[in-house]
Amino acid sequence: MRNRLRMICGIIITLLLCSADSAFAAEPETLLTLSCEANTLRVTNGKSVSLTVKVENTGVSLLSGIRPKVDLPYKWVVESVKPENLDLQSGESGSFVLTLAVPPSQNAGTHEIKLICQNGTLESNALVISAAVSTDIRYLWFITTVVVVAAMIALVYFKKQGRR
Repeated sequence: MRNRLRMICGIIITLLLCSADSAFAAEPETLLTLSCEANTLRVTNGKSVSLTVKVENTGVSLLSGIRPKVDLPYKWVVESVKPENLDLQSGESGSFVLTLAVPPSQNAGTHEIKLICQNGTLESNALVISAAVSTDIRYLWFITTVVVVAAMIALVYFKKQGRR
């Protein structure tokens, strides 16, 4: 009876150790890798900017229907993606050209663009690109002009009306 109990405990411990070992095994590397030459994208609010992203198939088989998925800051828009999708053989690379539109109301500062590529079953590494937004000087002049004109109108109005 004791031998059976020892044998069952030994089997259970072996199974637990094997399952724990497989649970902590390293994940396989992604078959799609993304890269971009620009670490920081320089953008002016109210304008469009192009971004070229390189995709490489590091696997051993054909990957077809690879499409980019972009996570943009609030109100930013992807105007176009050329080409819409890629088919890459093993070891082959290709690139996407993304045209992004930045709204005129976007404040100056640094924002993040997160990009991945996927083909339905596989997903690439996440590529995070900083976007340094600067304000269009004409927009600043317009706002300054509106404030100055409003102040002048208020001054003339109160000068004519006086105190009541």
